Amino acid sequence: MKLYQIYVPELASYVKYRVLSPEEIETTIIDLSSKTPKEFKLGVLESIVYNIKSEISDLLRLMPRETAEKCIEALYNRVRNAKSRYRH
Repeated sequence: MKLYQIYVPELASYVKYRVLSPEEIETTIIDLSSKTPKEFKLGVLESIVYNIKSEISDLLRLMPRETAEKCIEALYNRVRNAKSRYRH
């Protein structure tokens, strides 16, 4: 598995993104196609951001809710811009 990591100053941590094959992307899109837009975003982040459950979620819990939601949106936009097939 290939990982791409980038430092996110708002989180003061490295976010590790999985590099998926086109087949994996297609499978993920099919699996998430019946979800609501909010569930779709979270599903995309869970499938792409490697360390979301271990490190990122802990960092988001320490933030005020509004700030954490903005960080989640920024992470999703980064994924969406990198992987144009995730546009929903």
